[in-house]
Amino acid sequence: MTDLQPRPSYWLYLKLLLARFRTRGLLAGGFAVLAFGASLFWVWSDFDKPDPWVNLFGLLSVVFATLAAIWASMQSRLEGDYSLCFALAHGYVNNFARQALGDLLSQSPSGQFVIFRPAGLEELDDRSVETFKAALLAKGYTSSVRVLQPLGKRARDVFMIQGQRDHAGELRYVDFPATLLTLGSLIDYRNDQQRASSGHDMSVTERQLMTRSLIDGFFQEVVRLLAPQVAQGQIVFTDSRLIHL
Repeated sequence: MTDLQPRPSYWLYLKLLLARFRTRGLLAGGFAVLAFGASLFWVWSDFDKPDPWVNLFGLLSVVFATLAAIWASMQSRLEGDYSLCFALAHGYVNNFARQALGDLLSQSPSGQFVIFRPAGLEELDDRSVETFKAALLAKGYTSSVRVLQPLGKRARDVFMIQGQRDHAGELRYVDFPATLLTLGSLIDYRNDQQRASSGHDMSVTERQLMTRSLIDGFFQEVVRLLAPQVAQGQIVFTDSRLIHL
């Protein structure tokens, strides 16, 4: 289970910030560097001017204030993005996962609720999900579908599997968190904003980094909300490699 435990993606987060800085702040950063270089030359060449270091530090203050403003504008958008993935996690856990786990344990006390963790949103489309299910069947599992209607909400199908490797009577629910597909609309919206402000679309790499970062945030919050069940092994995570299955 530890293989898929969410960990803080500091390097991924830094790469996302750098990608945004390149598309959002490159021109402003270039002007800041030019202004700084020109002022350095001016300060060091004008020996008759009293207290040149005062002018230099004054310039540094302006430059760093400008960069701080750019950083703050980027940071506010990042926080808005992450608030969405956290909201999705809370909705997923409170409106579905806890009820699904309770239903599972009422039938199979030693059962496990398995959450599929995609590497990208494309792994949640219908074709990819069917490919995953076919891979399970090829490994000798038997499958069925159970319809749940948690807390009076609309009914939702849950994929159930049993196999020869399972203990007697053990049942597993496997869920594909389609709520993550909402992130696609957010990324498209951010792309539209960037196109309007800079005239350029987000690069493929930037879209991938942003998607992975948001998925990481979603699963980190899911694990936090379900920490006791994760620690007891009632909830595990899998991926396209069929890990933990």
